[in-house]
Formats: sequence, C-alpha cells, structure tokens
Amino acid sequence: MIKYLYIVRHGDPLTRRPTNRIPKFSFANSAALCLTLLLTACGGGGGGSAPRVAITPGLYSGRTDTGTDVLMAMKPDGTFWATFSPSEGSDATILLFVNGIGQSDGVAWRSSQASAYQLPGNPLPVGGGSPKLSGPYTADKFQATFAFEGGSSSFTLSYAPTDAPAPLKGSFSGPAAIFIDQAPASFIQPSVTFTVDTNGGVLGTLTRPSGTPGQPDATASLTGKLTPRPEMAAYDLSLTIRSSDPTLAGLFGSNGSTSTGLAMFEPGSGTLAFALAPSSGPAIAGKLAGPS
Repeated sequence: MIKYLYIVRHGDPLTRRPTNRIPKFSFANSAALCLTLLLTACGGGGGGSAPRVAITPGLYSGRTDTGTDVLMAMKPDGTFWATFSPSEGSDATILLFVNGIGQSDGVAWRSSQASAYQLPGNPLPVGGGSPKLSGPYTADKFQATFAFEGGSSSFTLSYAPTDAPAPLKGSFSGPAAIFIDQAPASFIQPSVTFTVDTNGGVLGTLTRPSGTPGQPDATASLTGKLTPRPEMAAYDLSLTIRSSDPTLAGLFGSNGSTSTGLAMFEPGSGTLAFALAPSSGPAIAGKLAGPS
C-alpha cells in the first residue's frame, strides 16, 4: 500500500531528495484518478468525432429546378442508375439516364465513372465526355450536383426507405427509347409491352411504328428475368431482344442481344422505370404502367 507520494524538485536530479510531502491518497481517490486518465486516453470524455458511414444503398428521388423528376438507385457494390423524366402525370418516356460507379467517403458521394444516354428535348443536355454526379449526404438526403459538358444542375434527393419488394406479376406497357449511342440525335422510340410470371420470367414485345401508312410496324421479341433486390423497391432486369426486322436486327444482331439493368418503382406514381446499359446491344430505357 502506498502511504506517501513524494514529488522531486526539477533542479535536483542527482540527489532525488523529497522536497514536498503529500498526504496519503485514499483508495477511492486513486480509483477516480485512474478512471479519469483512462477516459481521457480513450476519448470517452467527449469531444470525439462521430464515425463516418457510407451512403445508404437504396432509392433516392427528387426534382431539378427545371421540373424534371430524378429517380436514383444506389447498389451496395457502388453501381448506380439515375433516370431523368418529365414530372409525374406525363406520358413521355425517360429523357436521360445515367449509369456508372460511385463511392462515398463518409461525408460526400461521387461518381468515379459514368455514361449518359439522352433524348432530344432533355432539359439537361449532356455533351461529350463523362458526366459527374457528386455531393454531400446525410442519413436521408443526398445534395446532388450533376455536372456535364456545358453546364450543371443541383438538386436534393431524398432517401425512400422501403421493404424488399414482392415478386412482380402482371402486364406492363409504355413508351421506351433505344439509344443507338450517347448522341441525342441517334435514337428510336418504340413501345414496350411485357408480362411477368410468378417466377419473374419476362415475355413481351418491342414495337417500332412504321410511320408510313400501309407499312407494317417493326417488332422484336423480349424474353428475360426480373429479380427483386433486397435493399430497395427495385429489380435486377435482364432482357434478350430478337427481331427479324432489318432495322431492329441491325441493332440487336441476327441472333439477338442481352442487356442488363434495373427496374424501379417511382414513388407516388407506381410507374415502373427501367434502364438497360449497352452490352451486345444498345442502351434502352422506358416508363411502364402496370401491373394489369
């Protein structure tokens, strides 16, 4: 047991003579002192910064200052899909969609690579090069800035917490767009109709109006799969497209092509927005009503 504590004066390093005698400490005081030192060393006494967390995977939605609705899906692996379309109630299809990879650092999220596909009339005319999507975030907000060649747009996206969706079943139909490349002048606007069975199997038709009286419409068959994602009201989508029409066969190949992407429900409207990145075929996006 320590009965006395001696303090050595600074000027006396050789003699080490005790110069001040301190009354003995009680056990309670010693324990309190040790606890204080431990808390200070470990940062438990307050003042430490909160741990940084990654952005929450899931669906985010909002609207730009030009009145364009934005729906963005972030997957846990960092890939993202963002669609830009006219405000709810319009029957026009997706005007722009962006697909790429991003990451967060605990304070801000930013895309590391992205590709944009657009239609004429898009209020955010993306030029050449790779657009950038970035901004700070909180638990339920993403303050996004979409920067592209020729301009930028800032908007707030709100996180939409949802349970894992149930498997889809029924028929869906609506306008779509086939993006032959990233230039806004190269596109085809068909309509899409497909039916989803209880196992997520997709069977349908893509129709391109001929535009000429007496000429048959060009059609292509759709087969694929919709698989629910566990973290948001969205589905992984895979579609194989085949056509004997010369124009469509030229896009999708004589044996067809398979593209993969995402289908997600727009909050409030119930519309199913889908976007497929180009692989062996072109990029495709659309907004479908259903199920019926």
